[in-house]
Parts: sequence; structure tokens; C-alpha cells
Amino acid sequence: MTFADVVSLPQRAGRSTIKGMQLSQWICAAVLFGCMTLILVKITYLAAAPASDPDQNVAALLEAADGDDSKKFFYILFFTSVFMFSGWQKMFDSISIPYRLAAGWSILSCLWAIDPGISIRRSLSMVMILLVIGSSVRILGPKRTLQVVYWFMAIVLVTSFVAVVGAMAGITVFSFALHPADEVDTSLIGAWRGVMMHKNVAGAVMTHASVVFLHFALNRKSKIDWLLFIGSIIFLVGTKSKTSLALDGFILGVGLLYRMAAQKRGLKLFFASVLCFLGAGAVICFALWDQITIFFSDPANISGRVAIWTSLLTYIKGHLWLGSGYGSFWAIGYNSPIYAIAIEPFVYGVGHSHSGYFEILVTCGIVGLVLALYALVFWPFYRFLSIEPRDASLGALCMSLWLFGVLQNFTESQFFAADKQSWMFVVIAICLVQNVAVDRERERKRRRELPRWLMPQSRPMLPARERV
Repeated sequence: MTFADVVSLPQRAGRSTIKGMQLSQWICAAVLFGCMTLILVKITYLAAAPASDPDQNVAALLEAADGDDSKKFFYILFFTSVFMFSGWQKMFDSISIPYRLAAGWSILSCLWAIDPGISIRRSLSMVMILLVIGSSVRILGPKRTLQVVYWFMAIVLVTSFVAVVGAMAGITVFSFALHPADEVDTSLIGAWRGVMMHKNVAGAVMTHASVVFLHFALNRKSKIDWLLFIGSIIFLVGTKSKTSLALDGFILGVGLLYRMAAQKRGLKLFFASVLCFLGAGAVICFALWDQITIFFSDPANISGRVAIWTSLLTYIKGHLWLGSGYGSFWAIGYNSPIYAIAIEPFVYGVGHSHSGYFEILVTCGIVGLVLALYALVFWPFYRFLSIEPRDASLGALCMSLWLFGVLQNFTESQFFAADKQSWMFVVIAICLVQNVAVDRERERKRRRELPRWLMPQSRPMLPARERV
């Protein structure tokens, strides 16, 4: 058994089963696997449009942001398939009320969007993919969901290694696996990306993979799991992804500490330690405020991200509360305000804010940012704090995936996105822990509603002299 301490969700009656899985679960497993494949796998290479060709650059950004029509067809097909088996209730069971409010605000923001057509299309796409993942997770249950994720990551890792080795051997068909010599950004040349679209995407996915393989290895004591874990670390190093390399060891360590604390009912002490750590960090930042200010005054710092964020602040100051509308700032053609406020020419060719928090603030305003933070940071934090010892393994795995997403979004725009590669795994983790919490609450409610004569009777305590 993959996760012995994971709750098994109720099965739907009246469906034929194949090796313990119902028809609906087989279909949802295929849908989840297919959805991950469409979002993550990309085995063709498209060179970046040169900065000197603005029209080509605008067209490339639009194509990259909206994707091709075949993907949209499959997303609609997936949505229809899972809806047939889940219905509205199970479709929303995995999505917490705060997450629903945040998603609703993104749709509402289309009313004042710079480009309402693009905004409504992108926001509905985000909600549709969210519901596909959420309902698939709900029907499959934690154990089978993690099995699907495990096998998907294993296949991606192995095929990526094969592609990289083939590219290094000079086999033309595998040339997509390495960033080529004609990259505009020379730091990308030679970095591994495997069957993914970019080395930063590959790095983030390998970090998620290392978390999954590590916790499977701890539960199953399998040599194959340990081999896959080591392989994910090796591939992560090959991607040269700075953010993922910097965070991977930290994420794995925190996940193990959380796992031990959850097993021993020590989560309150664990999170108190986390808060003390954050408080110490805040004090250090306050003490070094002058140096921090100087650092963020140089547009070239953090690989040019400071220039992007400084440009965005100009727009944010004038549109603080509502923003530009979800998905209606970047990659919308020449209507984008970035062409008027960019402080460096290279910012014209950027397709996102390179920070999920800036992305939400500039598109959905401070109202949207508050809703998103509550739904995706503070509410999951509360759920992880409430994990029971029997769910320690599941909680540790999901918390690690979630924590990486929260930290990664300081430098990458994955937060609250439609089909971003790394964020997909964070959504799965949030849905999993939400499902477990919902089932535990319903279980406790059923017990409270049972008549007294149906409640399990405790045996009377024997006198001390009669105890064995």
C-alpha cells in the first residue's frame, strides 16, 4: 500500500470495478494524467523572439499565453468527463470556500479588464482546469491520486534523462532537451530541460518530484523510489535553475521535520518554531533595510526581475484596488500598459511578472491579492496545522509541495494561474489536504449524530488488583 495512513474516501456504488478501481476512477486517473501531460510536456523548441522585432515579440507572447486550440479542446473534454462522474458537489468538495471566492473575484475582474475578451477567456480557463483537477482528486482519493502523480513524474524523469543523453550524443531528434546556443539569454545555453518547455520549469518539476519520491521511499522502503529520488536531484542540478536549487534542500528538510512533528502530535510546536523563524527574518530585514533598499534599486539584480517589478509599481500605484483585470496585463498586444511604463527595453519581451504575488496585485488589485493569499497561503496553513497523526505522511508530502509553490512565487509567476506547470502540483496538494479535512469533519459529524445506543461502548475500568 502506497500510503498506509491515508484515509480512503467513500466509493460510489453501482459501478463495475477493475482491480479495485471503479470506472469513474479509471477515467479520472486518465484525465488527471492527461491534464498533467498537456500542461507540462513540451518536446519542441521555439527560440525567443529577438527584442529588435517588436511585432514578432508581441505575437510570440500572445501565442505562449493562450496556447493552442487543441489543448483547449482537451481541457473542455476533460471537464465534461469528470463532471459526468462527479456532479457539482464533488467537483467543489476539493475547493475550499476561500479558494472559490478568490476564483470568483478573478472572473468578476473581467468587468473592468483592459481587454475583457482575453480576461474572461483566461479566467474561465483557470477555473475549468481547477475544477478538473479538484474533482479528479476527489473521485480518486488520496492514495490513487498520489499513485497517478508518482507514475507521471517517474515517466517524465526517465524520458527527460533519455532525451538529454540523446541530445548530448548529438542525436538531432533529441535536440529539444537542451537549451541551444542561439538563446538570447546566454545563461540558458546548455541547461537541461528534458521534455519540458524551459529549464526553470524543469527545475521546479524536479523539486516537486524529489518531494514525492522521497516520501514514497520513506513509506515503501523501495530501492526504485530511492533511485528515482536521486535521479530527480541529479536532473535538478542539470537544469541550473537557481530558485529550485536554492529551495530544494530546505523544502525536503522542512517536510521531514513536519512529518516527525505530525506523527508525534507536535505540530503546534513546529509551527510556533516556524513563526519564530519568520519573526527573526523580519527583524534581520529591518536591521538591514538600507542594504536591501540599495539592492532593489539596481534594475539588473535577480536576473533583471527588479526592473520588471519597478515597472509594475508605476501601474500598481494608480490601480491599487482593482488592478487591470485577471490575465489582462501581460501578453494582450500593444494595449498592455507595460509598453508605457517599462524602465528597461527587455521588459517589453516579458510575458509575466516573474512573481506570483506581483502578478495577482497588478491584475486583480489588492482585493484579489488578499483573497488569493487567504485561499492559497493562510487557509492551507491552517489545514496543515490541523493534520492528524494518522495522516502525517500525506500531510508532509502535501505541505512540502505547497511550501515550494509559496516560496517559488516570489520569483516566478505560477500563483493562481490557469495551466502553469509547477502550480499544478500545488493545486493537487491543496485539494488533497482539503479533501482529507472535509472527510474528517464529516466523520466527526456523523459520530455526533449517532444515537447513544449505537455509539461504541467503552469497557469499564477494572480495579487495580484485577488488571493484567
